[in-house]
Amino acid sequence: MCGVLFYQLDSSVQGMQNRLGLLIFILAFYGFGCTTSLLVFSEERLLYLRERANAYYSPLAYFMAKVTFDLIPLRVVPPLLLTLIAYPMIGLAATWSQFISFFSTLVLFNLTVASQMFFIGLLAEELVV
Repeated sequence: MCGVLFYQLDSSVQGMQNRLGLLIFILAFYGFGCTTSLLVFSEERLLYLRERANAYYSPLAYFMAKVTFDLIPLRVVPPLLLTLIAYPMIGLAATWSQFISFFSTLVLFNLTVASQMFFIGLLAEELVV
């Protein structure tokens, strides 16, 4: 969708403003998408406490499994797909270093916001208003 809406932007001031709007849209999209990380730990808190009391696994194993299976498929793969599809369509710089920089910025932003949501979700007993 982003590639179609912002197809081959030119190098004028208007093109630069459109690129900036696109980048803000993409960051907001991934930022709001990370709110699903709020519920990763709070939904299974009672189950985790019961299983930890029975010594089924260590807290580190549980944490690493939850983080790994939330971060890799939900926080790294979507920015990769967006970058592979939309980056050349939009007409951004066609060098590998700029491509990697764009992709790594998206992934780091996504991981940072998801980590903040994990932290807030761990602090809150319940996320019900």
